[in-house]
Amino acid sequence: MSLRSLLMVAVASISFSAQAALVTLSPPDWPPAGSSGLETVLFNLDENGEIFVALGAHGYKNGPLLPNNGFSDFVGAPGIYLPDGAGYANWSFDFSYNLGSCTACSVVLSIDSDWTTGSFSGSAPLYPGALSAFGLAHQDSWNLMMSFFVAGGLNFDPNQTSSTDFSLVAYDPNGGVLASTEINVSVTAATSNPIPEPGTLALVGIGLLGWGVARQRARKS
Repeated sequence: MSLRSLLMVAVASISFSAQAALVTLSPPDWPPAGSSGLETVLFNLDENGEIFVALGAHGYKNGPLLPNNGFSDFVGAPGIYLPDGAGYANWSFDFSYNLGSCTACSVVLSIDSDWTTGSFSGSAPLYPGALSAFGLAHQDSWNLMMSFFVAGGLNFDPNQTSSTDFSLVAYDPNGGVLASTEINVSVTAATSNPIPEPGTLALVGIGLLGWGVARQRARKS
């Protein structure tokens, strides 16, 4: 193996180890009171002593797990979950945090306001904002089609291709970051008869041409 190859492997190994693997949380940090079937939701967790923040995602009423890369990227299913009539998307995101004994610390949840770009272009109208309204329950499972998101102007379309970033950050009283975590949920819109790309059509044409030539040769032999 060349020196360049060894260096590339080393860099890749460092990058891989720098990312913490997704984990499950234990009570009382998760699941939320009154929920069911969410015990094994996977989270991207960041800890700093007694303080932690965690973000995860799951299939809405379709099981606690979504396809993921093992670190921070999840893949959700397109469309609306129809059986319960709530009009919610087929996936939800989850958060949990604990500020420990730091009563003056704060936590901010940010949600990508432009879910079509695949990068943070600002936060949704309701966020960032204090989560103190949720009392001591510092954990919940939300769906981007919930009424407060719709009323806030998020305009998420679960039927379209999307890439939505989420961020949860704990701050000390002076605004310093104590712990932070991010996840991304990407969705590919369902298509019944996708149109092949030009390159695909060209390859199909070459394949058919080769098949025709082979048949002619077979007939002559």
